Amino acid sequence: MTLRHLALAAALLAATPLGAQGYPDTPLGKRAAAIVATIQSGDSAAVRRFVAEHMDAEYRAMELAAHVDNFARLHRQLAGFTVGGVQARSRLAGSVTLRRDTAHLTIHLMLDPAPPHPITGLRIVPGAPAPSAPVAIHGFADLDSILAAATREDRFSGVVLASRGGKVVFEKAYGLADRERGRPNTTTTAFDVGSITKTFTAVAVLKLAQEGRLDLDAPLGRYLAGFPADAARRVTPRMLLQHRAGWGDFLNVPEFANHVARFTKQEDYVALARRQPLRFTPGAGELYGNTGYEVLGGIIEKVTGARYEEAIRDLVFRPAGMDSSGFFRRGSGERVANGYGTREGGAPRPNLPLLTPDGSASGGSFATAADLSRFLNAMAADRLLRRAYTDLLFNRFRPEPLPRRTRFGTFGGDVGVIAGAVLAHPARRDVVVILSNLDTPVAVPVVEALAEWWAAQPE
Repeated sequence: MTLRHLALAAALLAATPLGAQGYPDTPLGKRAAAIVATIQSGDSAAVRRFVAEHMDAEYRAMELAAHVDNFARLHRQLAGFTVGGVQARSRLAGSVTLRRDTAHLTIHLMLDPAPPHPITGLRIVPGAPAPSAPVAIHGFADLDSILAAATREDRFSGVVLASRGGKVVFEKAYGLADRERGRPNTTTTAFDVGSITKTFTAVAVLKLAQEGRLDLDAPLGRYLAGFPADAARRVTPRMLLQHRAGWGDFLNVPEFANHVARFTKQEDYVALARRQPLRFTPGAGELYGNTGYEVLGGIIEKVTGARYEEAIRDLVFRPAGMDSSGFFRRGSGERVANGYGTREGGAPRPNLPLLTPDGSASGGSFATAADLSRFLNAMAADRLLRRAYTDLLFNRFRPEPLPRRTRFGTFGGDVGVIAGAVLAHPARRDVVVILSNLDTPVAVPVVEALAEWWAAQPE
């Protein structure tokens, strides 16, 4: 999941406004106050002002109606909440927590390091954030010190890599890839990168469109048979890429949740999608989820005539030089880190029982930090796609001209008990990759803090 998606809690539906609260006199506090006030207002004019005054150029380039729809949904869902406070993870990244009785919802914000610090990342998730001290980084020595301390405290295990202009300037591994056997992580260890896989799927779809083999605005029924008429006629690949097709997430569907081990090929997910009703009219809303990207995986197989995994290797991994990436069986191979979770308390536990036997189009690919750096550099240099199609990816698959390619953007992956954060500044070819095989939330605040420091450094 990226920081540019609004992941909303469907169980929090209601119809009255938020309460008011004071905020710290900082850029983060001011943006947090503005977004809560806009949600509280329920007014489309207020949404327009908020987008114009508080969001970055890429958000402003989005269709205004989509912003109005999203804020209207939030206004309905966040009824009766009060503001529980603002927590800063760094100077320009943090969260504001909303609460009602024992329920919590958290708005995570990331601001542009350059004044006037518009919002570049916005994510809304259920639950209150774990208390944490702000992260401050003023160089790679600070980065190493923070991650080494987190490793000693059993709060981090993984790999970090930073590069500028394609040249690695910092790279180091921490913790254990296999706790049972004492195998350490190394800089060549591969990690399950979770929803970062969706970006690979998107690049493959755009490459097929670039080659004239796929029409982004054609009806789904042109590529895949067996879907109900409302989906077959109205859903398009572009809507699937944008999470606007109407499907939600198959992860909580009993047919999947109770039979995870049965999902061994892409068609298994497509067949499940055929049986899932649309939550809204295609194109009329936006709902982040995994189902739509599994359907895209089925389209890729149909157009290429190859298994999804083979198509991604041919269309993405090999052209980007990602020689150590792929779709490995969970827990197999010395190159792959085992995932561990602490969410049930006690010692970290392997996440293997939670996972499907093989990866798929919405999650489950494996990559090294170096391979992800190569991927991002290939994208920034328009080596995977022609510039117009690269801009489509950066512009959330909208055809309008991209305002700029100058700021840091963040991608994240989370598959239950592991996490990763990938950050890139396309114009400067700055890349930071932090991959972890432990579920503690260290990667994202660290990468955000590093971005603040690095963005201020001369090129």
